[in-house]
Amino acid sequence: AEGKLLRARNTRILLICILIILTAVAFFVLNRFFVVRRQKQIIESQKVLVETKNEEILDSINYARRLQAAILPQVAEIRKSLDAAVLFMPKDIIGGDFYFFEKHKNKVYFAVCDCTGHGVPGALMSVVCYEALEKSIRTFRHREPADILNQARQIIIENLNASAQNIKDGMDCSLLVVDQLKGTIQWAGANNGLWIISNGKIEELKADKQPVAFYENANPFTNHTLQPEPGSCLYLFSDGYSDQFGGPGAKKYKTKTLRKFLLSIYDRPVEVQVELLKENFISWKKELDQVDDVAIAVIRL
Repeated sequence: AEGKLLRARNTRILLICILIILTAVAFFVLNRFFVVRRQKQIIESQKVLVETKNEEILDSINYARRLQAAILPQVAEIRKSLDAAVLFMPKDIIGGDFYFFEKHKNKVYFAVCDCTGHGVPGALMSVVCYEALEKSIRTFRHREPADILNQARQIIIENLNASAQNIKDGMDCSLLVVDQLKGTIQWAGANNGLWIISNGKIEELKADKQPVAFYENANPFTNHTLQPEPGSCLYLFSDGYSDQFGGPGAKKYKTKTLRKFLLSIYDRPVEVQVELLKENFISWKKELDQVDDVAIAVIRL
């Protein structure tokens, strides 16, 4: 009888221990369940918050794109004065590359510019630089491209208080001035050159190696007078196209390859050339990210 009582007591103790262990495990599991559920709710709420913020940011950038598009000249308006087409592909919806067009009396002013940065900072800089070119022509009444760039540089430096704060933001620029009455063409470049293709040959005009910005060793820009043959094609561009990685080995496209491609298409209408340039860029880039803003203008004389 005593042995039975001992076994019964041991059984009760064992059952109690098992119950305590099961209760502890159940408590732990239940606690983890509530912790995980709470964490999941926090993550879900944070996800919703992030998605909302991203949507708001994207809406703002898309609205900024409409504003930037409103600032940029309409290609249809440009084509009233020039046989021209433009490839314009910002890296991040909006960007620092832009093209510029003004017409005063018998003179046409056309430029392709590449501002410091891309995305939102680049777009903000493009507004400053566009206004500097516009003001140089309209307010200060400069008519030669070198003078326009010299004045634009001073305007940018003053607007950014660049010399006092050592801010070197600004733009590279290739600026063309066509006198339709006299039939003369002038050009000046800040880091970005000008290519002319005629009769299957390409001529490259070198730009001054300095930006339109605060620069310690700044010099006046050089004015060039051009005498291209009728039917020649002129190309103004930023460095985004040639700097794009892609193709076999994910290498840079480079200016040498761009020259060869332009020589193969220069005899086509300007709109067709721009479309071929776009298709070629997409084909080269494939699944890789675009590394910079892209702007190329094609002008047929």
